[in-house]
Amino acid sequence: MKTPVKDQDSKLDIIEHLNQDHQDEILAITQLHIDANTTKALIKNIYQEGGEITYIVDNQEKQGYIEFPFSGEAEETILYLAYDAMLKQGKALDKSNKHYFEVVDTSFITDNIIRLTLKSSQPILQDYAGYSFQFALQKLKKLPKPTNKTQKDHKLSFFNKIFYQFLLWLYTKLNSDKRKKMMASFSKNLRFYTARKIMGDNNDIVWVDIYTHNESAGSLWANSLKKGDIIKSVRDHKEKTSNLDSGKVLFIADETSIPTIIAVLEKWNNPIAPIIINLSYYQCEQNYLNKNDCPEGTQIIRLIGEYEQELLKTLETLKEIDIVFGGVENKLNQKVKKYFREHQSNIKQNRLKGYWKKS
Repeated sequence: MKTPVKDQDSKLDIIEHLNQDHQDEILAITQLHIDANTTKALIKNIYQEGGEITYIVDNQEKQGYIEFPFSGEAEETILYLAYDAMLKQGKALDKSNKHYFEVVDTSFITDNIIRLTLKSSQPILQDYAGYSFQFALQKLKKLPKPTNKTQKDHKLSFFNKIFYQFLLWLYTKLNSDKRKKMMASFSKNLRFYTARKIMGDNNDIVWVDIYTHNESAGSLWANSLKKGDIIKSVRDHKEKTSNLDSGKVLFIADETSIPTIIAVLEKWNNPIAPIIINLSYYQCEQNYLNKNDCPEGTQIIRLIGEYEQELLKTLETLKEIDIVFGGVENKLNQKVKKYFREHQSNIKQNRLKGYWKKS
């Protein structure tokens, strides 16, 4: 049986997100449940009982279907299938890649955006636009001793395998709300922040710009840091930006994602200047982005305050956009994606993301 999902917009958002950011996981599912020789796989459609997969074997495109093992939201069910498949294939579920940093300096570059200047304990090999670290919101007493162990050395130990098997078993026994709480608990004190710039003779100096607001955990942590403090990140992430090298690009960014946009602009290779919609609740945060950060001919649209309706009206005036890229509040992200699906379906890629959720 293939019962259509009631919320079609949510379904399309999930398919887009999984196909853009979880291709390794989808591949693992397909290799385990459909064909072990699969080299690429994407989700084509989602139903209440399962998902349709388009996959490649021997350079030939094929179609398959995978049933969900339990009822629940599609994204959490698919990620369960992915972790289960990776575990059975002996792949590490935790793609950790730890970095340790000493705080060299902290300074506010706008009223609410703090810049952390960090010195890494080892060279950072990825000088990549959109490269981010998932920081643990804590301070360490000292730097750990250097190790020769690399990311490739990480293997799934016997005890880790038993532990993850138990977690996956427990996951199937919980209802949807408890599954969400369980997953949220794993990242409760972790936050992703983009490397605004990586520099130094040894590629070991990093700028990390953080928007501080209210009493959020990340803001309190960032504000508490001082010169000499030791901090760590537990994993890193490379935002896919190669698709920005051609076509008309529209950036939509608020205070949380504008550091990523400027990092991308510093490595701009597209002959066509972009459009930037810079969102901020306060006027002072607009000072973070200036024309000197942008390629010649860039159009900057600044929206301030309660900007949601003004943003949607502004989008109506922008035509012939090929790619959308950026980050905003999660529900606004859903509304903007819905707008583009309904009014500008010719867009080649929409990589706008929900960077945060209103509490």
